[in-house]
Amino acid sequence: FLKSWQSISICGVTFIMRQSRLAGLVPCALTAVAVIYGAWQLVAKAAMSEGTSPYVFTFYRSFGGTATMFLALSIVPDLRADPDKPFHPLNEIRIAITDDGWKFILLGVCMTLNMGGAILALSRLSAVTCVIFQPTVPMVAAMLSVMLGVEKFSVENVCTLLISALGAMIVVLFGSSSSPGPNHISCSGLIFLFVNVFGGASYTVMQKYTDVLKRYSPTFVAGMAFLVASYILWIPAVCTSGLSADAWSLGDDRIALMALCYAVLLTTAFNYSVLAWANKNTSPSMVLGFQTLQPIATSVLSYLLLDTLLTQGQALGGIFIIVGLLLNVLCQRSRAKKQK
Repeated sequence: FLKSWQSISICGVTFIMRQSRLAGLVPCALTAVAVIYGAWQLVAKAAMSEGTSPYVFTFYRSFGGTATMFLALSIVPDLRADPDKPFHPLNEIRIAITDDGWKFILLGVCMTLNMGGAILALSRLSAVTCVIFQPTVPMVAAMLSVMLGVEKFSVENVCTLLISALGAMIVVLFGSSSSPGPNHISCSGLIFLFVNVFGGASYTVMQKYTDVLKRYSPTFVAGMAFLVASYILWIPAVCTSGLSADAWSLGDDRIALMALCYAVLLTTAFNYSVLAWANKNTSPSMVLGFQTLQPIATSVLSYLLLDTLLTQGQALGGIFIIVGLLLNVLCQRSRAKKQK
């Protein structure tokens, strides 16, 4: 009996230590993701300002991200669901499509909406406006999670998301200038931004709803979603640019090529692998709640690199966003302690 009790105690302590490490590691990882996304808004805006085709650029980003993630899975065993099993990309893709094809097609469609909406919004709106609107993603995800039964929300959780969303609304209503310029807001840009928000929220929720993270590794799930998105994005890229060598070479523009490298390696391969991993170990609201840090990163970088100051509406909205995020984290920790 004593030996059995000792074994149970050791297992319990090991589990608690693992959960404690995850509790500290997840926020750090999600903060890094938010900073990379914040900088990405400025990088993508610079690429679009060079006249780069948004459809061709997004196709390259998606396909390049897929290749990078599958290469990483082939080289690093720990990224796989079963580290001891050899990884052959084409064979693994065939098995995944055969067994769970509809799930990955659904994730790919959500990813297409997310990336396509983002790049088209950036071509019409300022980087700061696009990134400050991202805190509405957790609110959309919360509604989808409740509707699909993925997650239960407390009153406190909903209130924190509403506070962050209110900050985003303040930016949209009072954060722009009346004349065309860096802070001007267009209706078409907002429509594409709504598409981006819905795509991002639905992608995160569907990862949980379809249970793909229980069978496949986070990196593989992200890679498959981008692979499907690549096939979808190839259609508008060809329809708008045809076989133009200038369009498909991104005009040999150095800024566009550097932006594409940033998009493939950091914004796509790294960020979406980390997001899938965090979503597997926490909840969609926790993952997306940290995306409210994006406006801070973009605003600081915009000021340091472009000498662009926030408007009063953007500053006030940013304060609401930060308060909402801090309250959300505190509520998550309080709930985790009660469950323990």
